[in-house]
Amino acid sequence: MFLDYYGLREQPFGVTPDPRFLYFSNTHREALASLFYGIECGCGFLALIAPPGMGKTTLLFHLLEKLRGSAQTVFLFQTQCGSREFFRYLLTDLGADESEQNIARMHEALNAVLLRNARLGRRFVLVIDEAQNLNESVLETVRLLSDFETPRAKLLQIVLSGQLQLADKLSLPSLAQLRQRISIASRLQPYSRVETMTHVEFRLCAAGYSGPPLFRYDALELIAAKSGGIPRNINNICFSAMTLGLAKRQKRIDASIVSEVLADSDIEGLGTRALAPARMGEDGLIPFDGVAPTDEASYEKFHNTIRSAWGESNRGDTDDEPVESQPVPINSGAGKHSPDFDEMHSPEASPAEMKGDSGESAHAAVAISPGSQPNGQSFGSPLSAKQQAGFGVAPKPAATLVDSSSANKSGWARALSSLLPYAGRKATTVDDELRAVVRRTIIILALTAVLAGTLFLG
Repeated sequence: MFLDYYGLREQPFGVTPDPRFLYFSNTHREALASLFYGIECGCGFLALIAPPGMGKTTLLFHLLEKLRGSAQTVFLFQTQCGSREFFRYLLTDLGADESEQNIARMHEALNAVLLRNARLGRRFVLVIDEAQNLNESVLETVRLLSDFETPRAKLLQIVLSGQLQLADKLSLPSLAQLRQRISIASRLQPYSRVETMTHVEFRLCAAGYSGPPLFRYDALELIAAKSGGIPRNINNICFSAMTLGLAKRQKRIDASIVSEVLADSDIEGLGTRALAPARMGEDGLIPFDGVAPTDEASYEKFHNTIRSAWGESNRGDTDDEPVESQPVPINSGAGKHSPDFDEMHSPEASPAEMKGDSGESAHAAVAISPGSQPNGQSFGSPLSAKQQAGFGVAPKPAATLVDSSSANKSGWARALSSLLPYAGRKATTVDDELRAVVRRTIIILALTAVLAGTLFLG
């Protein structure tokens, strides 16, 4: 019902790390190019560090897809474990028999796999997600894996991906040896206002939407401000707003719907203290084809510009293959080989302040020219059929909606609707009258509780 109402092929704001729906901002492009360049150059250790919800896992899946033809890859995410369990997870993923083996035999089994790949001329890339959960002893075990090498090349390349706490751990004096071995450290920054709007348009386009802007400019302004430029927050707000729009039979989402969604989902406001929203990036980054919307009229132009670039890919297949450009390293400064993890986790530096004046990461490599996407999604050219087919990571099916007039009310609204004389109306009737009833009900319950307590104590 949700997909049919908005004219979509699939859920545009799902929660699975599907690379087809990953919009590459400037920092996402730089991070992907940095990791790919580091692996191609034979670096032993690389790092990807970003706040939660920035799309690290999705970016890693995209990277693994690019390496599938030239390397054997292992993706580990079970990081709350000891060294022995870590080795077991690794060997299990490789299909090796790890039962009743000690650490020495596990090392031998892993060495056999690495030598086999080396003879075939294939790389071996180990990606460890949620690496901030690894304790110091396991991180030291991971460091020792870099000893699998020949005089000319590393047999094993490792990518550590995690949240800002990973930078804290790598800055510890006890992990100095591991920190020194990390050749490239990439980071992801929150979207700017324009990037937030482009992210929403890109995902709707990838899901098959065609038509006028589904989100009005005032709604996107509010989403950009309240999400902090975090992709996961943006997706959650957009999904809930579209769900509420379906319940209200409103096909274009405006600021009033987004405001209601934000009020109903304000979990932090229910806690003992309210947390300040994350700071989003500045719009100093390159806008989409030079178009930076400032009102409803300019957003229409922004929407049409994006449609001209991406919209045609949803109307038919093409045999054109995306062109992958080779990464070119950015000059990171003479003699500076170790990333500055103190800067990455310093409390004085907010996520939006980690970039330099030019918006580039200090340790990054650019693989794509400005105005193009790493997976071949040019700002001026449509997606190819291969890109539409995805990367083998199936998105989670869209959530099934209950066909009910109260399906998208909050819990208290649904409960009280059954007590009201107009309970049979649609969700659009939850207005000031309902809120007044809520206030009166709360007051009556509070007075009843006070009176009962007074009689009991008396």
